[in-house]
Amino acid sequence: MEGRPGPSAAERAAWTAPGAAAPDLGRAGYTLGLALAFVLAAALRLQRVLAADFPLHDGGLIYVMVRDLEASGFRLPLYSSYNGGQVPFAYPPLGLYLAAVLDRLTPASALDLLRFLPLALSLLTVGAFALLARSLLPSRGAALAAALLFASYSEGFSWFIMGGGLTRSLGLLFALLALSWLHRLYTGGRYVHAWAAGVCGGLALLSHVEMAWFLALSGLFLLAGQGERSLRLLKGTALAALCALVVSAPWWATVLGRYGPDTFVASGSSRTFFALPELAWVGQYHLTHDPVFVAALVLAALGALTAMREGGRFIVAWLVGGALAAPWLFPRLTGLPLHLLAGTGLWSGVRRLGPGSGGLLAAGLAVALAGATAALPVPIDEPLAPATRQAMAWVGANTPPGSRFLVVENRTWWDDVAAEWFPALTGRISVATPQGLEWVPGAFHQHVDAYESLQKCAEEGAECLGRWAEETGLDYDYVFVTKQVPYDLRRERDDCCPTLRGSLAEAPQYETVYDGPGATIFRRR
Repeated sequence: MEGRPGPSAAERAAWTAPGAAAPDLGRAGYTLGLALAFVLAAALRLQRVLAADFPLHDGGLIYVMVRDLEASGFRLPLYSSYNGGQVPFAYPPLGLYLAAVLDRLTPASALDLLRFLPLALSLLTVGAFALLARSLLPSRGAALAAALLFASYSEGFSWFIMGGGLTRSLGLLFALLALSWLHRLYTGGRYVHAWAAGVCGGLALLSHVEMAWFLALSGLFLLAGQGERSLRLLKGTALAALCALVVSAPWWATVLGRYGPDTFVASGSSRTFFALPELAWVGQYHLTHDPVFVAALVLAALGALTAMREGGRFIVAWLVGGALAAPWLFPRLTGLPLHLLAGTGLWSGVRRLGPGSGGLLAAGLAVALAGATAALPVPIDEPLAPATRQAMAWVGANTPPGSRFLVVENRTWWDDVAAEWFPALTGRISVATPQGLEWVPGAFHQHVDAYESLQKCAEEGAECLGRWAEETGLDYDYVFVTKQVPYDLRRERDDCCPTLRGSLAEAPQYETVYDGPGATIFRRR
C-alpha cells in the first residue's frame, strides 16, 4: 500500500532536517510491516468480538432500523419502529442498506452482521489509514510506524467494532479514503483526484454524519497545510465538496423534504463543540487509565517536534484543532493525527539505527503495545449479558404491547447498553432511552437528563422513582432493574442496583413479576 503518489519531492525535502538524513525502510520491510499491522489489528479485534455471543455494547437502534428497512421493501420508512416509533428515519442509510442486503442474501442474521461486519470494516480502515499515512508522511518507515500504532491502540478500533460501529466504521473507511484523494489533489493538482475525493466523501456522509464532519474538518487542515493555495486547488476542493453533496443528495434531500431543516439542526446540536472541560476530562481519563495512550502521546510529542522543525506543522494543528473542536471524539477519531505524529516520533528515534534495525525495533514496540492493549480491559466494549437478554425475552412474551418501562442500570447515557437494546429486543417502550432522539428537535437533551436522573435512583429507594415521574412528567408501567454491574462498580459489588431493588420489593405500590439472574422486573400497581 504505497499510496501513490506520496509526498512531493519538495515536501520530502522539507521533512528532512539538514544533516539528519537516514536511509528509508525498503519496500520489502514496509510490506512485511504492513502485514504485521494487519495481523495485530485482526488479533486485537477478534479477541473482543469472539469473546461475546452478541454485538458489542451498542447497536439496538441500528438493528431495528435494518429490520425496518427490510420490512419496507428497502424503501426508507418515514419513522423507525424503535422505541414506540418516535424516531424519524433520518439516519444516514448506507450501512443500514449494506446490512439489510447481506441479511437477505446470506445465512447470517442481522445480529450476526452487527457482530462481524463492523470488525471487517474496521480491518479495512487499517489499510485506508496506511494509504493516508504513506501519502502524508515523508518516509515508508514513519508511515509504517503510524499504521502499526493505529492497528495496536484500542481507541483506534474499540468504538468501531461495536454493534453501532457498523455505520461508524463504514463512514471512517470512506473518510480516510477521501482524505487520501484530497492530499493527492493538493500535491498533484489533478481534477480526477477531486472527483474521487468527492465520491468517497459523499459515501462517508451517507454512512455517518460524524465521520463526514471529521472529513470536512480534516480536509480544511490539509488545505491549510499547503504552502501555496492556488486557484486550481481551491477549485478542486470546491469540486470535491460539490461531488460529495451530489452523491449524498438522495439521503439529505429526502430528509429535508420529509422533516425540514430542523432535523439536521437537532442532530448537530446534540453534541457540545469546543468544550474545554470535556476535553480535560477525556485527557485525564486516558492518561490515568490507558498506558498505551501515554506511550502514544509521548511518541506524538517527539513527532510534533520533528514535524514543527521539518515541515509537518499542519498535522500538529490538525490534532490540536480536532481535539478542541470535538472533545467527545478524542482520541478515537479526532486523535487520528496522533498516530501520524507518534509514527513520525517513533521513526525519528529508531531510523539512525539503520532501516532494518529501526524497522525491527518499531515492529517490536508495536507488538508490545498491542500486548498491553490486549491485557487492558475496555469496559465500553462489553456486550449485553445473556442473562439480561433472557429477562428482556420474558418482557417480550409476558407484558402487553405498548407497555412503558423504566430501565435502571446505574450507568451514564452513552454507556446505556440495557436501555438501548431494551426496545429492540422486547418491542416495548423504554421511556428514558435517548438513542435516536438526536434527530427530534428538542427531545435528545431532555431524554438524556431524564435518563441520567433516573439512574441516580439506583442508589436510592422507590420514592425516588415517584419524584422522578413528577419532575419529568413521564409515565411508566414497569421497572426493569438490571443486575449487570457497570465496570467501575465491580470491585465494590456483584449487583448493579441492590438498594433500589430491595426498596421496590418491599413497596406496596410495586409487584415483583420476574426475578432472574439478569434482572428484576416490577409492575407498578
